Amino acid sequence: MDHGRTVWPSIRTPAALKLDLLCCGLRLGARCQHSALRDRIVRNRAGLASGLDVVLPGGLVVNAAFVEPHCQESPYVLDLSGQPRLVHEDCPEEMISVRLEPTPVWYGLCTQSGLPMRDVASKQGSYLAVYWGDRCANWTRKEQCHFCTQGCNWGAADAINKQAADVLETIDVARRCQHLTFVHINAGFDDAGRDVEHDLALIRQIKRRGLYVGYQVPPIADTEVYRQLKAAGVDNLSICPEFFSDAAFKRWCPGKERREGRDRFYQAMTVAAGEVGFKTVNGEIIAGLEPIDETIAGVRWMCERGIVPTVCAFRPLRGSLLQDAPAPSPAALLPAFRELYRCCMQAGLPIGVAPGIRVAIVMTPDEAAGLQGPRAAWPVQRAALAARRLAALADSRCRRWMARPRV
Repeated sequence: MDHGRTVWPSIRTPAALKLDLLCCGLRLGARCQHSALRDRIVRNRAGLASGLDVVLPGGLVVNAAFVEPHCQESPYVLDLSGQPRLVHEDCPEEMISVRLEPTPVWYGLCTQSGLPMRDVASKQGSYLAVYWGDRCANWTRKEQCHFCTQGCNWGAADAINKQAADVLETIDVARRCQHLTFVHINAGFDDAGRDVEHDLALIRQIKRRGLYVGYQVPPIADTEVYRQLKAAGVDNLSICPEFFSDAAFKRWCPGKERREGRDRFYQAMTVAAGEVGFKTVNGEIIAGLEPIDETIAGVRWMCERGIVPTVCAFRPLRGSLLQDAPAPSPAALLPAFRELYRCCMQAGLPIGVAPGIRVAIVMTPDEAAGLQGPRAAWPVQRAALAARRLAALADSRCRRWMARPRV
């Protein structure tokens, strides 16, 4: 990686700093206790993250890697000799004040069945992520996506026998410890067939708590199942084609290629956003493993169809088949993130609307506004988004009030 091509300090915004850290990670200063910080890592989060959640100026949160080999070349050093600060090696006189997200108190607790809560769910930014179901069958068949580490977590950092009661108990305790508005449920391929009724029952229980629910699974052939998920209360559906390039999809996702093929993922997103009409549908695409023009084409394709792209910076995680691959340069990915914001605004998509959600493992479309330079464009769209944010905030407060314990 050419770390000389970082985006910050050329663009002095928190968004530029976040993009750099997503790609480069950071090095630990002399006063940092490596073992203590390493203990904060609960699990590698599929193919996205494995580091420290760092709060940047402006409140943006980024998951910054520090244990992977590529981080040793990072121009950023974390200084904990006093208040936490980041130092860029090209600007050593300029200290950037940051804050490390504390380890959630509930990570040290167990459910009534005896499962450690940190193995039931994980805090990602400000929301709760739950892996639900059996180990992805692609790992069982040794045809996992090359960037993924989900199979490394199974039975180690993800409880194998978690039940709905464990998940709900963990959610309830987490809500008492942190401001929580969103729970994201995700799962991989299941050769035995997905027990959708099992999923629907859990979703309904979470909705009764007044929370927003996200759901991410491989494409579902029966459109009626998507309608059932929407009726049960799924607010956000996420589907992960990973790449727009068919060649990259076949190369890096052999299990997905054998089971579904690239086109099936894009068809499922189109049906979910159009015919079924979820509030939001996200399509996850990885930047840094296919030509950047292909990633940009994927962003445009999704936005034209009312799908909000989730652009993920590739990270070579330990335990993945690509752990020794080079990390991408932030400057190389910058055009994709700029296009992400532009396309979402041009399409009038609801970005940054859901209240109380901060995402650490990706750059969200609304955060990518900080990569654009002067923000003079799209005044009508920005005004509409502001109105939708106020409406969503009012809705969230109403949900919490309606779900409050009755005395």
